Amino acid sequence: IDCPFELYAARYSDSKWRLEVRNENHNHDHSEDMSGYPIARKLTESQQETVAAMTVAGSRPQEILSTLRQNNSSTS
Repeated sequence: IDCPFELYAARYSDSKWRLEVRNENHNHDHSEDMSGYPIARKLTESQQETVAAMTVAGSRPQEILSTLRQNNSSTS
């Protein structure tokens, strides 16, 4: 979509970053569905623990995903 929005990030110390909005304009509406964004697909700490425990127990990936979905309907 060739959106002109531009954000620049630069590290200026070991633990701090400087953010600069270079162009705040967008050529599209905001997204109503966040499922396509990586942050929306990030597992919670509890989900990570479930995955780890089920992996150690020898569960197949499909079983792990099914369990995650049963515990949280927004997991896709």
